[in-house]
Formats: sequence, C-alpha cells, structure tokens
Amino acid sequence: MSFSLLSTDCPAVQVFASSVYRNSAMDTTALVGPNIPGATTWRKQANQNVAVGDQTARYGAGLIGVPDGPTKIVLTVGTGLSLAVSKGHAMIGGPVEIPANTTVTVPDNTSRVWIWLLQTGAVLLPTTTTAPPAGECCLIGSCATNAGIVTSVDYSGVMYLRGGIGVRQTNDTGPPADTPPSTVVFIAATQGGYYFWNGAAYTGLAGSASSEGVSSSLFRQLLFILTELIGSEVLFTDDLQSEYELASAEV
Repeated sequence: MSFSLLSTDCPAVQVFASSVYRNSAMDTTALVGPNIPGATTWRKQANQNVAVGDQTARYGAGLIGVPDGPTKIVLTVGTGLSLAVSKGHAMIGGPVEIPANTTVTVPDNTSRVWIWLLQTGAVLLPTTTTAPPAGECCLIGSCATNAGIVTSVDYSGVMYLRGGIGVRQTNDTGPPADTPPSTVVFIAATQGGYYFWNGAAYTGLAGSASSEGVSSSLFRQLLFILTELIGSEVLFTDDLQSEYELASAEV
C-alpha cells in the first residue's frame, strides 16, 4: 500500500458534526441503519439490527475510519478511468457497508482524486480538493489520473481502526505538520516513527514507521497512554501490570 503524501496535503481528520440523542424529542432517528429489504421478515430485520450492534462493538465507533484487516476496503486500478473498490465497512457513527465489489468513475488528468464513502449509504463520491463532501463521510483513499487511465492509488490520510485505535499514515519525515481536531486521539505513522495525537499536540513514540511489528517499548508506551486515558480502574493481568510499571518508568 502506498502512503506518499504529506499530512498537510491530505483531507483533515473527520469528526462527527452533531450528537446523537435517545428517547428525546431532539432526535430519535438512527444515524446508520442496516440495508433491510422492505419485504423481508421481522426475524431477518432483527438479525440485521443485531449484526450492526456486533459490528459496532467489534470495530469501535469513536472515530470515523476504515476497520483494518483482511477484508478492509481496497482501491485498485481498473480499466480506463474506472477505479475498483472492494466490498467492506467504514465506521461513520456506526457501520456503513459496501456490500459488493464496485467501481467509481474518476475525472481525467487530475493529480489527486479523493474517494469518500458517505454515511447515508454506500455512495462513493470522488472530489478533486481536500475539502470533504457535505455530510458525515469517511476517506477511503485517493488516486491520480492521466491520459484516460488511473495511474496510481494512495492511502495517505486514511484513518484505519485497529483494535479500536485509530492509525493514520502519511509521508511526513517527522511528526505530522497538520493540526487535527481536539476531539479525537489517534496514532500517526510517518517516516520518522509513530506519534500520538492527544487532542492538542503530537507526542513522539518509540518505533519505526516502516517496521512490520510493534516493539516492546512502543507497546509499553501505548499501554501507558491508554491506561492514562481510560483511568485507574483498568484490570491488569500480572503480565500487563509488569508492562505498565515498565512503561511508567520509561515515560
């Protein structure tokens, strides 16, 4: 996967525009609903609603992003100006599904075309600026075009959800130069290493952005950060307690 763009050349990290209210006159409509055919049975409807809850628990819904894994959304060069998009999910206040492999037509002779998935459904919308389309949406990648064909695909700036933690990779040589919203926290990966965005600034972590695994020191720092965010009520096994004590000493 290619991550060739600087953070300042990518769309901003997306955040939710409004709150969700339950049992209130302000708002009683679900943000994301399952795609249930009108003629289906109530049992299938119930099962699909429960599946949405399962997906939310599995992926986490605190960030707008693409759940990482073997079935994540992937862009590939198609024929001509057709960009192939694999089936998969994005979390946009809840799971939004691309139910089957599909394609999106992109404009020609454009240095960067951004591909977005909208919360209102599996609608793939290409834009030629870093400004997101109207409404809640998730960046799933970008491409470049020239002389009637798609020449490259890139994933810089895409927020991937790994175990409920957001990870966003760009081609900065050190810490990212952008300023994400103060209402989110995530890990940024660059040529210079890993950086934790705490809502106000990037803090450097140990490890290499190009490494395939996570070093024990990086694991300890991540454990320390998560523990500080969640609070002291987290229950540790003996092994994790030892790692946390090591992390406290390192930090």
